[in-house]
Amino acid sequence: MNNPTLDTRSRRLVRPSASQAERSVQANQTRGTSLDLVLFRHLVQDLIMASRANRHQWLTKVVDHIRSSRYPLDCINHLLAECVTAGGTDGLDIAIDVLTQVGRQAVSAAEAFAKTDLGFRRNDATAPASHSVHDDVWYALLRGICRSDAAWPQKFFVLRQAANHKSESVREAVVHAMVDFVEKEPAMVDVTRSWLKQFAESDSSAGVKETAAEALRDLEA
Repeated sequence: MNNPTLDTRSRRLVRPSASQAERSVQANQTRGTSLDLVLFRHLVQDLIMASRANRHQWLTKVVDHIRSSRYPLDCINHLLAECVTAGGTDGLDIAIDVLTQVGRQAVSAAEAFAKTDLGFRRNDATAPASHSVHDDVWYALLRGICRSDAAWPQKFFVLRQAANHKSESVREAVVHAMVDFVEKEPAMVDVTRSWLKQFAESDSSAGVKETAAEALRDLEA
């Protein structure tokens, strides 16, 4: 079981086709006729292909574009789709690094994505769902948001919402993101500790329970 404090590069990626990812995370996207979005696609490709030594300059350009864009949610949707499908072993880390710097827009993207995600409406709450592109999208969104400077009530709302997801992987991502949350918001340590205890004692997944218990031990150490 992954330790919540481990580098995210240890996380295994599931790689759906690009078209599947686009359909999953771009339900509200304006199709790519806008010069703004065309330019952003090129920036994301350059970021993904850049060496780690040169990545910072491209990351800054991507972040600046999202902040100034007329279509920030469309940009974030495309960033997530590209990082999940074409980002290689660093894909989720690249997405998280960007989302950490655009927390307010990332919160809006998560709220919009939740409205289209069937993982909140599956009938059998106990059956383990197969890992999907949605799980990796949520992993990046949750960790990026909780590491960002977004207001803590916004972070808390997104976490609470994702905690009700039927996918074990998404709920495990919530646990990892809670560690990020309390590191960024130390005043919320008591709330976070109580919430981790709930996961460790009551979640339907043994894996989520174990991850939450490890996070709780680290928090109380």
